[in-house]
Amino acid sequence: MSALVEPATKIHVLNTRPAPMGEELDATLSKANLSSIYIPGVGIELTHEQNIDLQILRCLRTKFIFVSRNAVDAFYQIIKSDRKLFSLAQKHKQFFAVGEGTASQLAQTLNRNIDSIYYPKQSDSEGLLALSQLSNEQMDMSSDNREEQAVDSERVIIVKGDNGRELIKSSLLKRGYTVSEWSLYKRIQNTFSTISNQWQKISILLATSVDIAEAIVQALITNYNEHHTDNLSLSRNEFLNRWQWLVFSQRIKLYLLAQGIEDSQIYICEQMNNSSIINSIQRLAK
Repeated sequence: MSALVEPATKIHVLNTRPAPMGEELDATLSKANLSSIYIPGVGIELTHEQNIDLQILRCLRTKFIFVSRNAVDAFYQIIKSDRKLFSLAQKHKQFFAVGEGTASQLAQTLNRNIDSIYYPKQSDSEGLLALSQLSNEQMDMSSDNREEQAVDSERVIIVKGDNGRELIKSSLLKRGYTVSEWSLYKRIQNTFSTISNQWQKISILLATSVDIAEAIVQALITNYNEHHTDNLSLSRNEFLNRWQWLVFSQRIKLYLLAQGIEDSQIYICEQMNNSSIINSIQRLAK
């Protein structure tokens, strides 16, 4: 595994993607001869959401949006033992995913074709919201049951974790949708305590969400404070700017800028797939 590097070896990247994406990226990094340490930035713990009604799956025009692979997995854990609910999920026509990876996970989990799931080429909230199927102009008002159809087709369920994706909800509310959120898991930030003595060997920090960026920043600040006698010549901001950051969105970049990290140290990866990540790392590592 690429995480097993020699102590004196320069480490190209800290891979913080959550499993299973992080494991896939770690294998790809190894094939590309890019050294890495793989530590998921956040862990996932399933929660017992009390305010969900799975019978909504019977409402065939209600839109379900899955914001991550973890959301798919958590949803599956709830419905897998109920044949009727699982069958309803297999047949539902209004499933959306935030990106191709989540759509693929959903298709595989429910044993259905990925083409039956709506997802954007741009794998983020903005890409999802740009889909014409979420414009709220898709209703067929030729039915005699217009009132029932309108209520059903204007309802959106966002399947997600315990925070994040505020843009999706707020934008859909502005478009006139009735939006409910099913928070099926929570994120637990990693403290990165196992690499306390290796930070200086890492060149690039990968942050795929604000949660992960926050966890890394807090770990770096802890490291700085613990070794402040060694860092007397550096301010905290100067210390934080020793690393290059590879992030997935403008929101993550804005968070890092607010922490004092300079714009020149932050690079946005245009796509969330492994090929784009590898290309970005190779450019930054030169």
